[in-house]
Amino acid sequence: MRVTFNNVFAIFTRGGGLEVTYDVHGNVMQEHIEGEWVVHEDEQGQDWVLLFEDTDTAHKVLIDYINATKDEDVEVKRTLATSLADDQNIRLYRWDGTWEDIKRSDYMSRLAD
Repeated sequence: MRVTFNNVFAIFTRGGGLEVTYDVHGNVMQEHIEGEWVVHEDEQGQDWVLLFEDTDTAHKVLIDYINATKDEDVEVKRTLATSLADDQNIRLYRWDGTWEDIKRSDYMSRLAD
């Protein structure tokens, strides 16, 4: 099984992403901002949050989403996979062009250190 990453990219229709701040020691602090994820609904009606390892793939899917929905008020933003709720599953688009549907619990157990 391939490892997964906490720092990934997602497509948001409203809000979302990370707020990056620095503490008094210069350490980077990342806080997830609530937003609306773009999801894929499978044949059984289950939603899969779209996450991406790279921005190139994310932007290709973003263009496909805009062309299909005519909704141009969307953007790719960096986010944390750990910010997903326990009942949200993941469709992970890999940098090499492959993708995989992963249950959230499995995704978290495969996080790279």
